[in-house]
Amino acid sequence: MVEFEVELAPVPILDEIGKDITVNFKFFDSFDPNSTFFTDSNGLMMQQRNIKNVTLDNRLAENELGYNHATIAANYFPVDSAIAMRDHSGLSNLQVTVMNDRPQGGSADLSSKANIELMQHRRLLRDDDLGMNEALNETDSRNDGIRVTARYMVQIFDTNRGQSQQRNTQINNEQPLTYAFIFDFKKAAEKGKEVSQNSAEDIAIKNFVKEGSIRIYPMAKNQIILRMENMADTFDGWEARTHYINL
Repeated sequence: MVEFEVELAPVPILDEIGKDITVNFKFFDSFDPNSTFFTDSNGLMMQQRNIKNVTLDNRLAENELGYNHATIAANYFPVDSAIAMRDHSGLSNLQVTVMNDRPQGGSADLSSKANIELMQHRRLLRDDDLGMNEALNETDSRNDGIRVTARYMVQIFDTNRGQSQQRNTQINNEQPLTYAFIFDFKKAAEKGKEVSQNSAEDIAIKNFVKEGSIRIYPMAKNQIILRMENMADTFDGWEARTHYINL
């Protein structure tokens, strides 16, 4: 697993042209995704995506300059936590997974062969007529373009030998360790039977924590919402199974 932290300086606009800035991960040694890649669906199951060609004004989707802008736009997908591609050249069983720290738009094998691209920033000078009714031009107090810093985790592994670290990384990003403070150190005497650490319920929860996500939201006084998500995905090589937990 390799971590990249990319700091993007303010996007220049002296030429009065808006720009989409992408972070690109290029792979060589005959790596061939065969116009296929995978993105997560709202942070959950990985969905297969296939490059779609879109003609524009009777022009071909691809020319000597690459894909036209309509084809590029049609093949960008939401990437909430990860984007991946696999080698279909027959020379290896490699999988490349790029995990981001925030939702972004992304694609693969599109702008260039065997390339994963994630859009880190956009700076436009005109409204794109897509609902905002204003140009997407974020600036700081000095009216300069904002800086954007993002982290990416990249894993390259053999699917027949290695294990995907995508879900573990995702859970650590979404549920980092937090600190809690207490100011009343008086502990009331507890009565009742203690639950064994090796009870069936305890083992079930421990197994779920390895593959799942647990979130607790306050609802009202003495009320909470408990949300449990099974993050194990057969795409990652996990065994398909259902968790049963007695609350």
